[in-house]
Amino acid sequence: MSKKHNLYFLVLMLIATFIIFGDNIFTYKRSKQVAEDTSRLQLLGIGVSLEAIIQQRGVSDLKNEQVFQKIVSEGRWEGVAFIVLYDDKHTILLHSNQNLIGRKLKETSLESQVIVDDITYGYLTLGTLERVFVMDMQIHSLSEKLTLRVATHTHEINRIIEFARVKILAMTVVLIILWSFYFIIWRYTKNAEQLQEKIARQEKLAAIGQMSAILAHEIRNPIGSIKGFAQYMLESDAMKDEEALNIIIKESKRIENLVEELLYYSKPIDVKVERFYINELIEEVVNIYSSDRTKFILKNHLKKTISSDRDKLKQVFINIINNAIEAMQYQGSIEISIFDHNEGAVVTIKDFGCGIDKELKEKIFTPFFTTKAKGTGLGLAIVKNIIDALNCEISFKSEKDKGTEFTILIRDIGDEHKGF
Repeated sequence: MSKKHNLYFLVLMLIATFIIFGDNIFTYKRSKQVAEDTSRLQLLGIGVSLEAIIQQRGVSDLKNEQVFQKIVSEGRWEGVAFIVLYDDKHTILLHSNQNLIGRKLKETSLESQVIVDDITYGYLTLGTLERVFVMDMQIHSLSEKLTLRVATHTHEINRIIEFARVKILAMTVVLIILWSFYFIIWRYTKNAEQLQEKIARQEKLAAIGQMSAILAHEIRNPIGSIKGFAQYMLESDAMKDEEALNIIIKESKRIENLVEELLYYSKPIDVKVERFYINELIEEVVNIYSSDRTKFILKNHLKKTISSDRDKLKQVFINIINNAIEAMQYQGSIEISIFDHNEGAVVTIKDFGCGIDKELKEKIFTPFFTTKAKGTGLGLAIVKNIIDALNCEISFKSEKDKGTEFTILIRDIGDEHKGF
């Protein structure tokens, strides 16, 4: 997982965490509210029924018949803990516990009070430490101001809230698992990145070592030739030996070409877009080899304009053709074709040389990899760099002793590339 994907995953985890926590809070509050609303409706129904009984029969008759006590003991209304009727001085007139009639009501204020239409709802903790849900309702139709208090057990409320808590716990566990999974992936990604960096450093060091060996070999040979022929000319009477001078020039150019390739490979690629005919560029490259024994066959020579970096593509074709000529030992024919493509054009370059060994195919674009006695291994590496910079594609197929064919998709990039 890349750093970009890791960031996306982190953002998703934060969003998921926010959503889950928000949902947990909403679920808890909503569950509690639903449970309390259900209890309020139950208490209101009981209160209205008792209000009608009180108004119809009077306090004295209800007291003598112990109506409140019978209601609670017989379980006429499920969940009722107690019923009490008291006056404005908090004196208990009726109670489901007959022993409390005539006493003062100790618990007058409720916890978490909610007033709906002059009816007060709230919680009350009894002397037994049990917490009950209570409704205080004014009995207005009597000559004196009385208050009816009905309390229910909170088993149902607690059950609903407990269910919500279990759901919250389950979602929290899921969230912990997700975060644990994320940290495992993050740690694995970090270790993988460190390992990749280590491998890259090792490969870079190996490439530097390989480059050093190639450079030492490629520079030492021409320098030795230049030194030897310079000494020969110094000691010889013929100070203008033409053959010796030609060798010195040739070997000097080898060093110059090597340095140029190294500089070309190491510097950033600056893309300069222009409009040109792809067939004219191919003809220009072929003309470079007009004095060579290589024969060029231009097949399907499509005339088409394209926007790209002309000079960079010219370098690509030259490097590939140079390899083809060397593979055919500087004789034979090379077929070049141009095909139309909806994204630009396709150019194929086919030789009939020695081909590429199967085990070496994956390495041909690797810098400093070469099978030649004289070569830096930078030719195709430069090709690959240019192809990537121009948003093109390159592929090849090769058979041993039958030749190699490179296929290059040249995309029309217009003005989208200004430089790298």
